Amino acid sequence: AKRFKPRDMRGEWFTNDG
Repeated sequence: AKRFKPRDMRGEWFTNDG
């Protein structure tokens, strides 16, 4: 899984298992 910070959110990190 890679962590990335979407520009739409601020301070929120998401994990992409896809």
